[in-house]
Amino acid sequence: MNAARKPVILLTGFEPFGSHRRNSSWEAARIAARRLGADVVLARLPVDHVRAAQALTALLVRHHPDACLLTGLAAGPRLRVERVARRHRTLGGPDVPARLHGDWPVSESGLALRLAKLPFRISHSAGHYVCNSTYWALLNFRMNHGWPRYAAFLHVPPLSRRFTAKALAHGMEEILRRRRALMPTASETGRSIPPG
Repeated sequence: MNAARKPVILLTGFEPFGSHRRNSSWEAARIAARRLGADVVLARLPVDHVRAAQALTALLVRHHPDACLLTGLAAGPRLRVERVARRHRTLGGPDVPARLHGDWPVSESGLALRLAKLPFRISHSAGHYVCNSTYWALLNFRMNHGWPRYAAFLHVPPLSRRFTAKALAHGMEEILRRRRALMPTASETGRSIPPG
């Protein structure tokens, strides 16, 4: 019989790139992870299609998370809850899906961001850069392995007076707290706990 454990959540942001000396996704994610506690695994991903996908896959295999929220930086006046990822030419082959859909309650995420007083929209295109390809890598892994149960991508604006790291972290924290509260423990699902 499996010992009960809290659901494990993987939260990622990206390293700085281009003119962005501080990547808002990473700055916010590390604050949110610190507030949420030990059952949240935090990781910073490289801004490279192949290396980011490889790093993410290694994290998924190592930590076996119940939920994974990827975050990335995208210009714009609001946050974006991404629903769809498209395969990049550097990942997979012709026999893998070109489009994959995330699985995370949209209404729940929307409520969380409204409570955090952050403007947002639901998006059906994660773009054409590393955010999109990494999201596709997550969803492809999920399709092949059956976990993590919940998988999503959140785009956040660059840091500014309006969108401080703490404000963006509050939005991430609200999303993850709500999802964590509704996820069963390993013993309730009968799912095995991977060896440490």
